[in-house]
Amino acid sequence: MYAVAVVVVAVVVVVAAVVAVAVPVVVAVVVDNRRPHYNEPFFLQWHITDKCPLNCKHCYRDLEKNDLDFETLLSVLDKFAEFLKKIRKKGRIQFAGGEPLVSPYLIPLIKESVKRGFPVRILSSGVTLTEEKARKIYEAGCSLIQISLEGGCDKNDEIRGTGNFDMAINAMKAAKANGIEVTVSMTVSKSNLNNIDEVYEIAKENADRFVAARLIPVGRGGEELGDQLLSKGEVKSVLKKLKKYREAGVIDVPMRDPLWGAMNLNEFFPPKCNIVTGCSVGYNGITIESNGEIMPCRRLPIVLGNILENDLVEVWKNSKVLNDVRDRDNLKGECGSCRIKWFCGGCRGIPYGLEGDYLGEDSQCFRMHLNEKITAFFKPESKKNKGE
Repeated sequence: MYAVAVVVVAVVVVVAAVVAVAVPVVVAVVVDNRRPHYNEPFFLQWHITDKCPLNCKHCYRDLEKNDLDFETLLSVLDKFAEFLKKIRKKGRIQFAGGEPLVSPYLIPLIKESVKRGFPVRILSSGVTLTEEKARKIYEAGCSLIQISLEGGCDKNDEIRGTGNFDMAINAMKAAKANGIEVTVSMTVSKSNLNNIDEVYEIAKENADRFVAARLIPVGRGGEELGDQLLSKGEVKSVLKKLKKYREAGVIDVPMRDPLWGAMNLNEFFPPKCNIVTGCSVGYNGITIESNGEIMPCRRLPIVLGNILENDLVEVWKNSKVLNDVRDRDNLKGECGSCRIKWFCGGCRGIPYGLEGDYLGEDSQCFRMHLNEKITAFFKPESKKNKGE
């Protein structure tokens, strides 16, 4: 009996040793016992090319960058796969650019990504998407494409270039005809604020979902449309429209802006629980540029390293920028004092683009005027003054 016990213990020890070797290093991201709560897989926004035939006024790109060859791109893909194993997360890849459709490596990379188990999607302007190319993309394993549109024909082409509207509509039709779901994406500024309903109607007719994002003042967008940023009230009106579209249920309207939290949480009594949600920077996504540069988010263009030279796990774990942003007690101004900062976090690209400070307040947040009232409400002396 003792001999059997010794054997069992020995087997347990051996198995434990094997597991210890086999299980990858876990890089947990936990701040003050708050657990990240994001409903989507960890995403890689992968800019596989810097090339683009368009010259959109609101583009967040600026300086031209080199593209990598196919073998190097494959090594990036393998490094991302290994990174996900080590942080024990499921992943998704979003192919972006430039314009990813002009890259000769798009379809081979889709195939290689799917082979490794990643769901994929394409972020595009729709240029060069023919029915034949759409069929090849679908057969490679991609069933979702996001196509940008900024208004009706005149307004869209004013922002994105002459002839782009027709190309975008044709691209949507080509994608749908070949089994690919379409998301219409709109970047909203003062210049096209009044075109949201028009784009939504186009999306209802030609797409499966509609998203609208705020203009972020970085890259060309900061130079050409920096004076077109939405006011707090305009941001709130946009989110109210999106909420109305979402509730209509005709097509899907994802809630992607961190300020959705400010729309949907009770103003004076936000829920108390140890989770982090809202802005995904530092928690649920990373960007890799066409030359291998690693960034927190393409709308927060701070270079953290280069995946060709730096270990992605080490960057993820030790980057000062990522660790600063993860701890939302580091946020400044109204964001720092906000009671729902762990549910929102604001967009870090706004203060960075405006002031060069990624920890500053999101000055487009319409909740700001409430913070002083909320703080006063919870102060004991304010209750005494009311005779309570």
